[in-house]
Amino acid sequence: MSSDLDRAIDVNGRAALRNYSFAFFFVVVATISSVASSILAFLKFDSILVGAIALVPALCTIVLNQLKFQERANWFYRKRDQLYAIANELHFELPDPPQSPHIAELSRRWSALNIAMSENWEKQLSLGVIPPKDPGKSTPS
Repeated sequence: MSSDLDRAIDVNGRAALRNYSFAFFFVVVATISSVASSILAFLKFDSILVGAIALVPALCTIVLNQLKFQERANWFYRKRDQLYAIANELHFELPDPPQSPHIAELSRRWSALNIAMSENWEKQLSLGVIPPKDPGKSTPS
């Protein structure tokens, strides 16, 4: 169970960082293109070029609002933190050696966490274009 928890913690941490990086990238691109289009307009560059560059912040905003990278990053960080809590209990709070009932309880908590986080993902983060998944399955890790 310990190695499975460690792997799930790692997977969720990397997914959080990846989503946060995408969000950061789009914000930076939007900001730079906004400033660039203003400067180019001030310098009287070709209006088609200025217009195309000025369109980039709006496109970035649409992508950020639809794909919800920041919210997804927060979701993965929350799940990782809750998995850390289960792992800490496994490593530091159970008797040594752990008894089967204690391990079973941690397993139940992990399963309940997966179900709750899956439901949260479907309510808050789904794109709305994909049909609902089988209710018996939860999101990976």
